Amino acid sequence: MIVCYECKKPGHMRGECLELKKKLKKDKFTFKKAKAMMTTWSDEDEDDNAQGSSGDEEIQCLMAKSEDSNEV
Repeated sequence: MIVCYECKKPGHMRGECLELKKKLKKDKFTFKKAKAMMTTWSDEDEDDNAQGSSGDEEIQCLMAKSEDSNEV
């Protein structure tokens, strides 16, 4: 009879132990990759360009979020 070295239950070996697989999966760390996003907003209305607007002007809105646990 085969007995598991990890959980001491009969019928399987350590490499096939479900409890060991659950334990390893729980202990595995997953790191989230930081994402950066940028958007631009431009007003392409023809009436604004006819009133002497420069036309090359862009308005940008930038936003960032950090989940750093060291921040106070």
